[in-house]
Amino acid sequence: MSLFVDEQNKVNEYTWLDVEWIEFNRFVGLYSLKLKSRKAILFTPYGTTWWIFGDMSEMGQIIERKKKELQL
Repeated sequence: MSLFVDEQNKVNEYTWLDVEWIEFNRFVGLYSLKLKSRKAILFTPYGTTWWIFGDMSEMGQIIERKKKELQL
């Protein structure tokens, strides 16, 4: 599974092994993604988010599963 990041109108492909950390800030509703090769990227979740439970979307579930698998 790949991660696609739009950087100045150019889409770059990364793998989960390129991820240093990823966090979801429930208060502002943004993800912070830190890749090993660049600064942190902020992005919004796709789908339903709840302040108490966080990102309940399919994307949120994939992120949580990958974080556990890779111990991020």
